[in-house]
Amino acid sequence: MRLLATVVILIFFNCFKTTEQSMPENPEKPEKSEVYLQMLVNSKDSLYAQILEKYSRYLLENPADAAVSLERCKVIENAYYDAYEDYNPNYEEFEICLNELVRNFPYHQEVLLYKLKNVYGDSAISFCEKVIADNRSNPGKWDNSNLAFFYEELARQYSYKDEIKKVLENAEIAESLNDSLDLSLLMARQYMASNNYDGAKYQLMRSLDTLDLAWVSQEKAKLLLQLGMPSEALEAFAFARRDTTAWIDNGVVANALMDNGMFAEAREYLVKDLNESYDQSSALHKLFAYDYKYSPADTALVTYKALIRENFWNDAFGKYRLMMAFRTPFEGWSANDMLKLLLFLLAIIVFLILPYLWILPLHYVSGHFKINAISSLPNAHWGLKAFWLISSAILILDFTVMLVFSYENLIGSWFVDYYAEEETKISLSYANLSLCYFIGMLILVLALLKKQDYRFLLKEKWPAVRGVAVGLGLAFLLRVVYFTLARWNILPGADPAVMGSITDDIVSINTYYHPLVGFLFVVILVPFYEEYLFRAIALTAMEKRVKFAAANILQAVFFALMHDDYNLFIFYFSFGIIAGLLVRKSKSLTPGIAFHATNNLLAFIAIMRVS
Repeated sequence: MRLLATVVILIFFNCFKTTEQSMPENPEKPEKSEVYLQMLVNSKDSLYAQILEKYSRYLLENPADAAVSLERCKVIENAYYDAYEDYNPNYEEFEICLNELVRNFPYHQEVLLYKLKNVYGDSAISFCEKVIADNRSNPGKWDNSNLAFFYEELARQYSYKDEIKKVLENAEIAESLNDSLDLSLLMARQYMASNNYDGAKYQLMRSLDTLDLAWVSQEKAKLLLQLGMPSEALEAFAFARRDTTAWIDNGVVANALMDNGMFAEAREYLVKDLNESYDQSSALHKLFAYDYKYSPADTALVTYKALIRENFWNDAFGKYRLMMAFRTPFEGWSANDMLKLLLFLLAIIVFLILPYLWILPLHYVSGHFKINAISSLPNAHWGLKAFWLISSAILILDFTVMLVFSYENLIGSWFVDYYAEEETKISLSYANLSLCYFIGMLILVLALLKKQDYRFLLKEKWPAVRGVAVGLGLAFLLRVVYFTLARWNILPGADPAVMGSITDDIVSINTYYHPLVGFLFVVILVPFYEEYLFRAIALTAMEKRVKFAAANILQAVFFALMHDDYNLFIFYFSFGIIAGLLVRKSKSLTPGIAFHATNNLLAFIAIMRVS
């Protein structure tokens, strides 16, 4: 027994001695992650395992070394990361490392800043707010320049949620804490989204000449073009081109050059755009538009043929072919050219037939249930035929205006799958498009009115003064209610001050013509023809087939859809319902026109204030 005990003791002593020799007292401190990541470029698996083993041995003896723990996570994050595919096969391992890092060092600033770069969405918002709250309860704990990054991230995350006010608040705080931060582009986009063009211009111009990244300068230039500031946009593009390795959107540069009268230089960039672009159709559209206006006829013809060879649908309705008939009248017409004109005629026929989708159900419902309701406007003569006529005419007018002023976007949305560049928000073209649409709608309504139809502007059950007063009061009340509900996040976020879907139209008209022209159309003529269109013709035509409640809901839906702003759908629907009720109660269009004009006047004043 004594011999056996001696052998066991000797074996235990030798094992302990071997273990002691295999664990060095002071493991070598690993290098920074960048050193190992460079080594891993040429060798992966075996070397990666050795590097992590080196970190593990060191951290086993020095678990409180936050810096080395952080470097270990960086190696796991980047060793196998594929930037081209934006994919990391070690992502789960990295997540475990990151969570362990934050758990072990919950107040270490470098660790929290590192986590900030790897957290997204609602998690990023709650994480940033937690760090900011911790700093507020322990003032001075964080360096201001580092704390600013959390406010910056909050601003960016709220921008994805379209919470404009929170974006601006956090961005301003971030810049005040760290004067090296420039969030002017982010804030300019928020002002653009809220139709505050004056605020957007200020943000873009206050830091236009700073040493931004090339893409930032280019994005600023694009926004400046949308705001109708081509010379400033060209200046921003000049800053972007300082980085010769950066990708530049040559098509947008060409637009800026043309807006500044530099036509020869513009074509060079359009040709560059064609040679470098993956989207040949979009580039050819731009080049053809330029060549038709500024180049010889034979050059324009060559570009047109290249456009058609690229894709037949690039001139689906034959607009460009008709334009070329004026430049090259002796050029023969092919079968494809004639087919495009037939497609145009087919589109008109479709617009004539399409309203039957809502006309026929009304006809059959009233016939089946034998409904014969009384019109809200006494002796109104409009029926389903008039309703069909105005529906078709509106569709054709909208199509025609797009065909003339925004053909590339029309083709892109209907036929050709290519990126159509976002239209300039403030431009002469947009002003002309808006004026043509307003005038077309006015002519359409006037053509359907007979002399006796103007009697609906006079008093019936209500005196005129009472009708105007009620309309004014309801316009203010609707805005206050919607503004309150939007602020409480019950209704979709929108600019409650403007509350209008034609802000760009008004600003363009005011800029390139005169504010009095915008006032005449928006505050006087639009309320007149829209009330006749929806609350006289449409409502009374449907009232003869269905009960008032159903007719009023339907005309309100049509009214909201026509304004083409789904964020404000509830506002316009409510607006239509109230205007219809005013007609029903007063037997007149006067209260509805006063209601409409007051709403548009408030929108016009708000737009004038911000632009």
